Amino acid sequence: GNIDPIDFYGVNNSKFNLLKEYFPKLKITARGDEIIIQGEINDIEILNTKIIALLEHYHRYNMLTVANLKRIILEDHVVADPEDTESEILKAAEQEFMLKGFDGAKTTSIAHAAGVTHAMLHYYFRTKEQLFERILTEKVQLMSESVLAAFGQPGLPLLERLKDGVTCHFDFIAANPQLPRFIVNEVFSRPERYKLMSDKIVKVADCLMKGIQQELDELHAQGKVEWVDVRMLLLDIISLNVFPFIAYPIIEPILGDIAADRNRFFELRKAENIEMIMRRIKNNEL
Repeated sequence: GNIDPIDFYGVNNSKFNLLKEYFPKLKITARGDEIIIQGEINDIEILNTKIIALLEHYHRYNMLTVANLKRIILEDHVVADPEDTESEILKAAEQEFMLKGFDGAKTTSIAHAAGVTHAMLHYYFRTKEQLFERILTEKVQLMSESVLAAFGQPGLPLLERLKDGVTCHFDFIAANPQLPRFIVNEVFSRPERYKLMSDKIVKVADCLMKGIQQELDELHAQGKVEWVDVRMLLLDIISLNVFPFIAYPIIEPILGDIAADRNRFFELRKAENIEMIMRRIKNNEL
């Protein structure tokens, strides 16, 4: 039987556009109740099979929702979910950019590592710059969140929060050891990026630091901690935690056996950093 094009294509072609997203290598156009498909024969056959299944569903249930379309397209795992494809591209791009920076990275290498064609990569991300901006934005945001987390979670006594925060921040850097050098290199080479990223967190950071400063001032008035400028404290935490990862290739041969076991070295360094921050804050007369 016939189907009203709007039932199949969706309002404002919403379902038709979604269908095209699942088949980025094909050129798909619609003219009334006729769909014209151009591309590799194997991909065309897969799409034809899916269109038949979609029509069968509609005629059986007299409806075709977006959820129905997604389920039918993806149910046999022959067609890749666009979100999965984008995720694979981003993972590959992250590795390429982290190792080589913007200038040294190649989109052909990213496409190969992601298991997609070069054309498909550009379907998801039109330019190398756009892909890089996505990676940089996400990574700077993660770094920013980890820095803010260095002040710990509310609900705990301040000293415990700071101790947990130093640990959390160090562990984040340990999980992303190439990130600090990557951000420093790219921000120095393109200063406008820093302005773009910093604007997103300044308000949150200022608000949080004012709150922590107030708590530190109150504890100092009670004689429980030394007075400290929270901005300097934040800088201490970032410096202590980030430097070992940036400098490890240089300091490993200098420090000898203490740095020979990388994991053990960083565990020792984390404990030392926590101790130094706590010693900086605590009132030694107590």
